Amino acid sequence: MTNLGSQFKELQAPFAAKDVHFRVGNVTQDKTKGTAFAFIKTDAIRERLDEVFTPAGWEVSYEPADSVGDQNGVKCILRILCDGNWIAKEDVGTASDYEQLKGAYSDAFKRAANAWGIGRYLKAYKSQWFALDQSGRFHTQPQLPVELLVKGEASNQMTDQPSVQEHTHTTQIFNEHAVQNSAEPQSNNQGEFTCSIDPLSLPENDQNYLNNLFEQVLTTNGLHKFAAVKLVREAQLSEDAKIFAINYLQQKVA
Repeated sequence: MTNLGSQFKELQAPFAAKDVHFRVGNVTQDKTKGTAFAFIKTDAIRERLDEVFTPAGWEVSYEPADSVGDQNGVKCILRILCDGNWIAKEDVGTASDYEQLKGAYSDAFKRAANAWGIGRYLKAYKSQWFALDQSGRFHTQPQLPVELLVKGEASNQMTDQPSVQEHTHTTQIFNEHAVQNSAEPQSNNQGEFTCSIDPLSLPENDQNYLNNLFEQVLTTNGLHKFAAVKLVREAQLSEDAKIFAINYLQQKVA
């Protein structure tokens, strides 16, 4: 008898970062920013099923789903051979804006796989707002936080990031500037940045948002300062985060 507990643990384990992709979720009315939705591509899910249960140990079938109003869908039934018994879990997918039929089948398969726990850990990913380009794509590709990465990948992710000369991370920006207790932010002749607000005291989500935004601004041919200021003012940030970001952009960015 196989150890189903061990197999299910393997099945539900995190995927390598290369197998995790992001699509745009909610978009602001002016379409300048959107939230990121993390998902596992179907090929990676199939490979995981093959690795854990072998190609002969699982099967999938599709059938039309019951219509709801004017919306049609596809039902995916994902069966796995568990100790000699075929166990099925199912879910429904709907057509996407791009390649509608293929999108519906792919969506149904990923949802059925999620019913088995595949990729379910991504629900812990806290979506943030990211700046979008004119084509509606992310200016800077979102990445998973360290706690959702496969063990050993955290250092690789840091190594793969652009150099400090190209992208200055918020954590470095936060640590390098001296926090002043004056009521008004001041700039000095050395080009250093000072502010009455300690950025390390900001909520983690605000820090992550500003990290992404500052990287885009400081990249060659990146987001323009005035566009960044507009994003900050419209973003769902704390008031302190907005004050800090706007002062940084005005003082440090040409």
